[in-house]
Amino acid sequence: MAARRAAGDAKHAIPEQRLDDERIIVLALADSVLLTPRFLQSVFGLKRAIRSTLRARFAKSVLDRRPALIVLLYHAVDPSPPQYLRDLGVVTHPHAFEDHLLWAKSCFELVSLSEGIRRLRSGTLTKTCLALTFDDGLKSVADHALPVLIRHGIPAALFVNHASLTGQRCWIYDVAQLESEGRKEALEEVFGTSCPGLFSSYLRHQAPADVLARRSGLTDLSSSLNGNRVEYINHEELAQLLESPLMELGNHSLDHPRFSRLDANEQCRQINGNAEALAGFAGYQRFFALPFGRPADWNMDTVQACAAARHEFVSACGGVNFARTASIDIRRVPCDGVGGGQLMDHITRRGIGI
Repeated sequence: MAARRAAGDAKHAIPEQRLDDERIIVLALADSVLLTPRFLQSVFGLKRAIRSTLRARFAKSVLDRRPALIVLLYHAVDPSPPQYLRDLGVVTHPHAFEDHLLWAKSCFELVSLSEGIRRLRSGTLTKTCLALTFDDGLKSVADHALPVLIRHGIPAALFVNHASLTGQRCWIYDVAQLESEGRKEALEEVFGTSCPGLFSSYLRHQAPADVLARRSGLTDLSSSLNGNRVEYINHEELAQLLESPLMELGNHSLDHPRFSRLDANEQCRQINGNAEALAGFAGYQRFFALPFGRPADWNMDTVQACAAARHEFVSACGGVNFARTASIDIRRVPCDGVGGGQLMDHITRRGIGI
């Protein structure tokens, strides 16, 4: 009996060589197909997508239960921007921007910034609403974003510097372009200092007041720039845009300095001077959007200067504004460069911190 069973097992046994060959084939497939970087990327991408979806759903449930004013911040909206604007991280593609609008309309009530702030400050914010803002008065916004806003009937606020309306330029964009053209040594000569990394990043985040005060010396250097310069909305174009009741205008300082590097008198001059220059435009609201907008870019002198000028202080600190929560500033969520389907996850991470 035992001998017969042994003979049967021997008859149906798989040869060792065949087993070895199959192991080799399986291992080869695992190495060449299953464990390729593309496959691993797709697995981790799916994991991130699931996590992002769950996080966004949880955030939406939070915002449904606890009303808030969400204020989105954009700069350039351009289908083919120069590389230095991409490097600065201030560009959104028009298709992604329109996706943002369609998603926002499906999730929240879209209101003007003035209406959102009125509800927030008066205690009448009973459901989460969303407002759109644009800084620096770039012409790409007029060309690619505002027509879409008007077509969908969505309000927005523009924050501009008087300097750009009169033909002067926002210095940080010229610095970025000069740097992209390999002219860092010339920049170091103008500002009287050097840095190991990107000069534009150093000036935005670390440079002391005496270095930033030399930015006026950029005029001659900027005049020699090649093409692809940032274009700004001019005085006439702004007046035309503000004929739409959907558009509001706000204060962004005279020439875009870092306020934390200015004394109290100069901060007041920047806010009051720009307010006087813009007050004649239709739709002007007493809102001051802080240049650069990070917590390190303002101090209590900034808050006092806004209060003295009777302007609401608007930052870009990355939070949402919950009802019945006292706050010095109206916080905004920077959304430049966010993909069309990623806005809720971005608001969740940058605005709510989940």
